[in-house]
Amino acid sequence: MTPIDVDTAVRGGLPLTKPRCGRALGMLPKRALLLACLLHAAASSCGTDEVAAPSGPEAAAFAQARTGAQGPPPMGPTILVTPSPSNYVLEFAQPPSGALLQALANQHGLSLVEQEPGFGGATALFNGPVGLDLSAVQQTVGPQLTGASVNAPVFLSEGSSLTGGFVVGEWDEEQLGSGGLETLDLSLVHTVARGAGARVAVLDTGADLAHPYLAARLMPVPAGKTLVSQELLDGVDEDGDGSIDEAHGHGTHVAGIVLQVAPDAMIIPIRVLNADGVGSLWDLLSGLELARSMGATVVNMSISMHGWNDLVETRALKGRNLGILVVAAAGNGGFSAPTYPGVSPNVAGVAAIDDSGTLASFSGGGSAIRFAAPGVSITSAYPGGLMASASGTSMSTAVVSGAIALMKDGLGLPPSEGGTVLCTASRAITPSDAVACGIVSPLDALIGRLDD
Repeated sequence: MTPIDVDTAVRGGLPLTKPRCGRALGMLPKRALLLACLLHAAASSCGTDEVAAPSGPEAAAFAQARTGAQGPPPMGPTILVTPSPSNYVLEFAQPPSGALLQALANQHGLSLVEQEPGFGGATALFNGPVGLDLSAVQQTVGPQLTGASVNAPVFLSEGSSLTGGFVVGEWDEEQLGSGGLETLDLSLVHTVARGAGARVAVLDTGADLAHPYLAARLMPVPAGKTLVSQELLDGVDEDGDGSIDEAHGHGTHVAGIVLQVAPDAMIIPIRVLNADGVGSLWDLLSGLELARSMGATVVNMSISMHGWNDLVETRALKGRNLGILVVAAAGNGGFSAPTYPGVSPNVAGVAAIDDSGTLASFSGGGSAIRFAAPGVSITSAYPGGLMASASGTSMSTAVVSGAIALMKDGLGLPPSEGGTVLCTASRAITPSDAVACGIVSPLDALIGRLDD
């Protein structure tokens, strides 16, 4: 199919259900099938089309998502903070006093816009003069100021045009798990692990909370929070590229990919990007704190920034020390141009491969990127109960987030250790230096470790 711009595509499709795996199992080598069955004779059935509703504290969130009661209507105002060179994000070891806020106003022209807790301290958004000398602010505040940055833009790794676009075609439920995902042997993997017990926060454009493929495994943001979970169409060209709402559906698509890999994981959709695929550092940091507070152990960020950011780095490092692994896209600027935060040593960066196991022509890569995963023509969920296909490192990032969830379920490993096992069990990629580890193989990681 020829890629179609998401704004002009004719969208259609069928409600999504889990793919049946009987046909796929029949195509697998008997030796591999026997090994999996011996390892997990009592494993959960892979032929189930419906996901069981969660119980306990997750039941209310599930019921709320099923009814579509949470979040604003599909059309609504933009609630995210717009990135601006006159806005600054400051992190404090403790909430700033009134005297300190007055000093910042008098000496640097800073006025407090918003403040919220963050990783044991406080994060505050200020308005001030463009080009402010942050080192001078540091001198005013002293050691209580633990980090400072302009409120920088955050954007989808695909860019505003969404590499590959969203392509809607005539296909049925059997196409879930097709294409590059077939190389992961997911039907066999799911006889060993399905991601139960893992919570994956998807920091993106939000998600369609009523989508039949997602709703049973969503844990929406509680009402009253600054950020929400629902995908929103606002009808505004925020990035000024002449297209309106071209990123709508991205978060739903990414969440659906995570669930294809780890169907029993819980997804926490957090909207940090608008429908044009643009957000700000402030909302990204807020999203990371919200993910932590909601019990996420994996954070999927299919986003890029223009450069290194100390505040994001601090959050990623603190999260890792708390057992939270951030998985981020390598970006779609080509091998020589991987993007931050995917290149961070505290983040699991992910590149995209095509069906042949070759680094996709658009994908970032190199030794700073840890993993590669299928990212070309990946079929997944789309708002309105629809299906769509898309390409990009966003798609491959979601695959790895799902794989980390599988390591928690199947091996009982925290995310950082699960990432190490995935690295050790990764498969060869072309070219061999495309990423640090290789192509993720959940099957090899699970069976290899259990066999030990």
